[in-house]
Amino acid sequence: TTSLTPVYKTGILNGFPAVRFEKTNGRLRRNSFTGFPTSQITAIYVNSNTENSDGVLSYASSANNNDFLLFSSNNLRFYRGNSNIPSGVSFNDGSFHITNASRNSSGGSVEIWKDGSRDFTGTLSSGTSITAGGTLAIAGEQDSVDGNYDASQAHFGDFTEIIIFNTVLN
Repeated sequence: TTSLTPVYKTGILNGFPAVRFEKTNGRLRRNSFTGFPTSQITAIYVNSNTENSDGVLSYASSANNNDFLLFSSNNLRFYRGNSNIPSGVSFNDGSFHITNASRNSSGGSVEIWKDGSRDFTGTLSSGTSITAGGTLAIAGEQDSVDGNYDASQAHFGDFTEIIIFNTVLN
């Protein structure tokens, strides 16, 4: 809907465009995402923002409202199932950063990279897989499949690129 749609801006980063999220609860989403990664995932995105408790990438499925979630740009947190882990890595200084967040269900290993530097490693929900067929929301944090978006968790900022892989990249 137009009330949720981000704005396409030209010439934002090195002469290239960005998608700007500047509306309360604005977001892009993909429903019935049957090809969403289930056992290994790497999410890479280029973003600029000044947010704190925001939902950056949110995936909810029939099995779990937060099957995969990256949120809180001031201390990026990785959420999987019913557990989350704070990284201590901040991305909310108003500058563009390249974020790389990955997780392997076998062993639950998690890594967060900022601008090419691995700044965090940890373990989260070892042995659990993400359920395919849910909804991916960009710039919004959903607490049910494409629902229960909280305006206080909306992400305001610019995305120039988002790539999601079904493997852990080294």
